[in-house]
Amino acid sequence: LSTAQAAILTSGKKSGIVIGIGEGLCYIAPVYKEKLLENTCKKIGFDGKDLTQYLTVFLKNNTKNLFDSNESIIN
Repeated sequence: LSTAQAAILTSGKKSGIVIGIGEGLCYIAPVYKEKLLENTCKKIGFDGKDLTQYLTVFLKNNTKNLFDSNESIIN
């Protein structure tokens, strides 16, 4: 049983697409009727570290810092 198959079965479904993102790996794995379609699995050219770095820079550049503000976060 692959991680992708386990993820689909745990969700209560028999078919779906699993996107796995880890520290050193990112992949897409389709599962159809509880079977992993191995010949269609794709490894993506970035991983969780890349995604974290991108989101950190994006958020720093595109959001105001709520923690340094005198404004209330909850109105």
